[in-house]
Order: sequence, then structure tokens, then C-alpha cells
Amino acid sequence: MAKKIVKLSSESCAPCKQYEPIFNSFKAELESSGWTIETLDVTEVRGGAYAQKYGVRGVPATLIIEEGQDPIIKMGVVDSIADLLDL
Repeated sequence: MAKKIVKLSSESCAPCKQYEPIFNSFKAELESSGWTIETLDVTEVRGGAYAQKYGVRGVPATLIIEEGQDPIIKMGVVDSIADLLDL
């Protein structure tokens, strides 16, 4: 089953800059658990397309996408893997 986490941010977003090191601190653990991780800027074409597709109106936002399930959108800074994945 495909599992993907997409972090949407913007270069000019202060909370996004705050979230970057926090997200990076658990990125390797997510990847080792089988998640594909992608970081996209909403001001660029691909990031903007994701934001539009999933109705994201603010950043930072983290999309949790698993095949066969509705995507989960977490808005704002997420402090841990447990909070991200609702563990």
C-alpha cells in the first residue's frame, strides 16, 4: 500500500520556517517506516496544485495520503510523529 506525506509550505512563511527543523527531526523515522516524504512550496506549480486539490488554504500543512483512504490534512506546526499520525 502506498503511503505518502506531503509537507506544504512557503519560503515567506514564518511558521513554515519554524516547522522545518521539527519535521526534519522525524523525517528519517517516517521514511524507514515506509513513508514517501515530499516537501513542496505552494508558490510553485506542483505545491500549488496539491494545495488546490486538497483544499489547503494556509501553510504549513501536512498531507497524509494512504492508498484507499481519505487524505488527512494537518494544519500548522506538528510537534511529533505521534501527533502527525494520531498515534
